Amino acid sequence: YVRRYKCRMYVFEYIYHGKGVVNINGLTCRPKAGDMYILNQGSDHEYYTDKKDRWRKIWFTASGMLIEQLLRAYGMTSVHWVRDVDIKHLFLEMFAAVKNEAPDQHNLTALLLHKVVIESAARLRLGAHRTSPEANAIKNYLDRNILKPICLDDIAGLIHKSPSQAIRIFKKEFSVTPYEYIIRERINSAKMLLGNHPYMSVKEVAYMLNFSDEHY
Repeated sequence: YVRRYKCRMYVFEYIYHGKGVVNINGLTCRPKAGDMYILNQGSDHEYYTDKKDRWRKIWFTASGMLIEQLLRAYGMTSVHWVRDVDIKHLFLEMFAAVKNEAPDQHNLTALLLHKVVIESAARLRLGAHRTSPEANAIKNYLDRNILKPICLDDIAGLIHKSPSQAIRIFKKEFSVTPYEYIIRERINSAKMLLGNHPYMSVKEVAYMLNFSDEHY
């Protein structure tokens, strides 16, 4: 059981087993496995596990203007509960980056935080609109591999279709091709990194996001 008044930080918690209760600023939600909840800086909140189905979670706390800017940019300043969002891997990557003290730890955790917000906002936008499983599989693959080279044959292989069919299925749901989507997300990530980390060079950002070079 945790209770905080005028919390001095942001808290992001992902439940991968069980369920519980979260009260924040007078609002009550009952998140379960597969859900994430956000406890905003300055909020009064309390949360606790269900006694019969105890939750297991991975979480991180953070503070600073970057978080506030990201939540505002993606329309999530008043969002506290995101249901059925597949982002456990991002929390694990965040944990590994901090635990292993990676050389680019600060930049990597900032990028992972951005991806957490992007994925959460995208899940909220979907709402009642359910995309096809095949299109979702491609999108999840692209989101998880934003820092890696992307091969169209690998994308097509995910859903056992030809490359042209894979492009058509994805574009029908998201109005862009897989290539256009990954470039857009990399550019958005580059904007975030350059805007919030002025000591990083364009070349460093290009390398991190797998662009051919800084000119590209």
